[in-house]
Amino acid sequence: MIYKNVKYSRELPANTWRKIAINTWKPDFGGKILSRLELNPEPALKFLNEINNNSKEKVSLTHLLGSVLGKLQEEFPLLRSTVRGKRVFEREDCDVFFHVSRVNSKGEEDLSGKAIRNINQLSIEEVALKLNKEGREIKTKEDSTFKTIKKLVSYVPNFLISFVLDISSFIHINLNLWSPLLGTKRDTFGSMMLTNVGVFGVKESFVPFVRYSGIHAICCMGAVHDDVVLRDGEIRVGKKLILNWSLDHRLIDGSTAGKMAKRLVELFENPHQLR
Repeated sequence: MIYKNVKYSRELPANTWRKIAINTWKPDFGGKILSRLELNPEPALKFLNEINNNSKEKVSLTHLLGSVLGKLQEEFPLLRSTVRGKRVFEREDCDVFFHVSRVNSKGEEDLSGKAIRNINQLSIEEVALKLNKEGREIKTKEDSTFKTIKKLVSYVPNFLISFVLDISSFIHINLNLWSPLLGTKRDTFGSMMLTNVGVFGVKESFVPFVRYSGIHAICCMGAVHDDVVLRDGEIRVGKKLILNWSLDHRLIDGSTAGKMAKRLVELFENPHQLR
């Protein structure tokens, strides 16, 4: 049987700028960093310490940031939209795909992940519970997200892999179709991507777009580190967190990105607003 791959609430009207933008740029799958944010993580760390004192499930900055990204998608619908051909569609749901690093059966480093659906409707504790559970299964058991497609790719000759990915992208994104016969999860990546390189001790990194994901906004979270900061009118050593954003300029312009960044800082540095 054939089903719709993604549930869309509506097709967005194409204003003059959008028509020009979509016909000017091709998808930038080389990866283009448009924003770099320096955040003060100290209020968030204090907030998480309070939560974890009374929580059975460990809640981390990754979970908190995921909750923030859910709220941002709710307030800025373009963040959860998809370009299909030369048309823009707004998704019904606000999802975040979290990257999960794992070691496969051959002892090789592998990359997987899990999309948390409707994350804007979940509490931070619920996000932690879902992601921790899925993450443990991916790391210790099997890669349930990409198991079938990785097996398929392993049998495909190297020169045909790009073709297979292009066909998959065309079916899932441009035609918006999905079937269990395709060997993939339905709407595998969701609407936005979050990757945390901070767990490897990396302060900041740049993340490229992936053409078959249908995602046009990626947030890369670095490691919390000590630095010289100006806070409360004085210079001192404090904690700093850097977020690097990859945004598709066909959807997000400078004005929207600026408003989004301001709101992100407000939510992240005042985490009690998420309760």
